[in-house]
Amino acid sequence: EAKINEIYQKISKVKGYIEKNDIKAVEKTASLAENLLEEIENDLKRHEARIVYAIILNNIHLIIAGILIAIYVSYLISNVFLPYLRYKKMLKDLVEKEKELIKARIETEKQFFMRKIDEKTFRELIVKRQHEIITTRAKIKNLKAEMQNLVKESISPLKMLIWLKGLARNLPKVIYKIIEKIKEYGARIYWSLRFR
Repeated sequence: EAKINEIYQKISKVKGYIEKNDIKAVEKTASLAENLLEEIENDLKRHEARIVYAIILNNIHLIIAGILIAIYVSYLISNVFLPYLRYKKMLKDLVEKEKELIKARIETEKQFFMRKIDEKTFRELIVKRQHEIITTRAKIKNLKAEMQNLVKESISPLKMLIWLKGLARNLPKVIYKIIEKIKEYGARIYWSLRFR
């Protein structure tokens, strides 16, 4: 505040020098006022930095907690939820396939009982269809077991540590790619706005 008052005094002196037509004194006083303004700007920047630093220090526990939660959530999404959804879709497809195979077997039996196909063809088709049904049921059973194991194994701390190690190894590459995409996108926006 003292510096601001000093600037006001310099401005009033400049007004007086202008009335007296003393150009050298005006330049010198204006230069001093500009120096004071620069000092005030530097003081404000230092205070801003201190305030930001104080906010970070006062909330460091929240910042760390937020980072840890974000890491854990990204781990759960990439290693539990997305694979589980993928398995669930595969399971749904296999169940649909099983239903279609059962319908095909029933249709084959109808054709045999209506005497549209002979016994030899019927037996071949039934054996083939039953083999496909059994294979599909085995896949369904294995997939359900994999889904249960996925959840059990993915929540283990060791698996998360392995994931974190891989993340730490690949994170700089990912960040670099993101920065490159942002630069590319920003350049496109810049050039599209410039030539409008």
